[in-house]
Amino acid sequence: MRFLFSVALLCAAATAAPVSAQTPTVITSLTDALRIGEDNAARLRAADAGLAGAGGALMQAGVRPNPELFVDAENFAGSKSYSGTQSLEWTAGLSQRIEIGGKRTARISEAQAGLTQAGHQRDLEALSLRADIARTYIRVLASARRVELADRQKDNAATIASAVDARVEAGKEAAVQTQRADILRATAGMAAQKARGAYQASLAELAALLNRPAGSLQLQTGWLDEIGAVPDIAPDEASLAVNPKYALITAAIERARAGIAVATAAAVPDPTLRAGFRRYNDDDSSAIVVGVSVPIPVFDRNRGAILEARQSLIRAEAEQEAARLEILGDLAKSRTAVLTAYQQVQTLKSAVEPAADRALSAARDGYQTGKFDFLNLLDAQRTRFEIEEQLAAALEEYHLARIALTTLVGRVE
Repeated sequence: MRFLFSVALLCAAATAAPVSAQTPTVITSLTDALRIGEDNAARLRAADAGLAGAGGALMQAGVRPNPELFVDAENFAGSKSYSGTQSLEWTAGLSQRIEIGGKRTARISEAQAGLTQAGHQRDLEALSLRADIARTYIRVLASARRVELADRQKDNAATIASAVDARVEAGKEAAVQTQRADILRATAGMAAQKARGAYQASLAELAALLNRPAGSLQLQTGWLDEIGAVPDIAPDEASLAVNPKYALITAAIERARAGIAVATAAAVPDPTLRAGFRRYNDDDSSAIVVGVSVPIPVFDRNRGAILEARQSLIRAEAEQEAARLEILGDLAKSRTAVLTAYQQVQTLKSAVEPAADRALSAARDGYQTGKFDFLNLLDAQRTRFEIEEQLAAALEEYHLARIALTTLVGRVE
């Protein structure tokens, strides 16, 4: 039956464990396949780890420099009056580097931009996974449809061969027609075997994406016929704004701008404040000491890092413009492909299939009554199966084109 295709028997020979020992995974639609795939995707766990790491970077960006404990000892272990520890002077205290020039704020802004970028990267990885699952699922259903069609062709060839044998025995056909019927039957058998092999290969690919044994998958193929309406997606700025790749590049631009602020702030020298307690051994007195040190930016003004950051921004902006043109072009091509495939499916279903059915029915009746010869019947039968193959290919092409179009606006459906 076209709308229910069980894969258990087809995969029995390819699986190490019996199908009965595996928990069945029933997939009735693309929604089921996407849910199962996302629940078992190592790719998403890796992307989640990257997002969590960006959160850690943001946390670290807001941390201030640690204070430093220092201890200084002077005037000991020398000669004459400085021998021993009689003239020892020691100082203990804390030093603290004070960040100025907006360094901490710039770091936080860059880390926040990095977190946003990681979020878009995670969304893009999730979308890529869903698109991979969808494309593979569509190909599996189309392969299953071809297996079903090849099996019917095989059965039909056997039926025709039996009818030809009967007509040859009755003297209504030449003996050579028996050989032709045998060739038809053998060719149909090889085609069925080839279709089954292609199906099992595509099913194994889907099983890997879903992290499920191939023998446990039970697919209903009726979803392939559900073409629905063409998605209302146009190649315009609104579609561009929700494109995940474009969003990722936009986030990269914001991070590059924040990187310029970080590099510029790093050029401002930070003072270090010191405060401590000094003890004089020679007269058993003590005193409070304070100090400040400031680096002198004579050699290092961070100009190279600033230049690098500015060039990173220029590169990101150029990539954004290139991506804009590419995505708008992809939207236009994908929409055209969807419309073309949709029209092809509609024409095959509404006009071509019914006409082929009528021609085949007339050829069968004519052959049984002797009005048509064997070649007429074969031609009508071949035409009908070719149309079914065209319809399966058109449905596959439509769904793949639809996935390509909706992926460009960040969804798979």
